[in-house]
Amino acid sequence: MARISQNATVRISAKSMAVLTELARQHGKSRQSVLEAAIASYHRDTLLDAANTAFARLKANAPAWQAELAERAPF
Repeated sequence: MARISQNATVRISAKSMAVLTELARQHGKSRQSVLEAAIASYHRDTLLDAANTAFARLKANAPAWQAELAERAPF
C-alpha cells in the first residue's frame, strides 16, 4: 500500500487557486483550512447521496420496503 505523507502537494488550476484564495480572504482563514472544509463537505455530500440512492432503491422494492416498515413497527 502506498504511503501518503502528512503534507502532500496537489496541483489545482489557476482558476481554482484564485477562488480558494478569495474564499480564504473573505473568511479570514488559511487556504488549507478552506480546502479541508471543502473536502469534508464534499465527502459528507457523497455519503448522503449514496445513502439516499440506497434508500430510494429499497423503497422501490415493495416486498423489501414492507419488511423494512415491519421492522420499524413498535412491538
